[in-house]
Amino acid sequence: MSDLSTGYLIILASIGSIAFVLLWSMILLLIAFLSGWLTLARHYAAPIPLPTTICHWSFQSMALRWFFWGYNNCLTLGVTAEGLLIKVILPLRVGHKPLLIPWSEIQQIEELTVFLKIAIIKITLRQLPTIPLFFPKKILAQLQIYCPADCLNMLTKNVSIVDSNYNANT
Repeated sequence: MSDLSTGYLIILASIGSIAFVLLWSMILLLIAFLSGWLTLARHYAAPIPLPTTICHWSFQSMALRWFFWGYNNCLTLGVTAEGLLIKVILPLRVGHKPLLIPWSEIQQIEELTVFLKIAIIKITLRQLPTIPLFFPKKILAQLQIYCPADCLNMLTKNVSIVDSNYNANT
């Protein structure tokens, strides 16, 4: 190959790489906006540096605004003294600031059954009841185990835990 065609290939590869990163970032920002993550981050952005976690689980799933906006196996959840820490894994983090949901902001935890047999929990927040958080039911058991005693008392005092089946009218 001539020096001229090698130069064109390098320029083309550079432009393609930049275009890919920009497109990737725009898609992630659009998902963060449509899912409600950006709204959650305005109210519940985690402080930097992040608080120390008592326990954390990687590659967890959560849905926002029902099930269309799923963050499947791309979250790290953590329990801190202040609340529930939710982070998106690094390659998907553009537009997704880490969230720290204070224990006192959890208004209701509702157990649901969807698609006839899948058990999930719906967490409704005091400031943003229109953006519920949906987790696999196993997360509730983990929260009850690892949540600090004073936070667990606050959580059970401020939260009504409802056991029901999924109803499309809710």
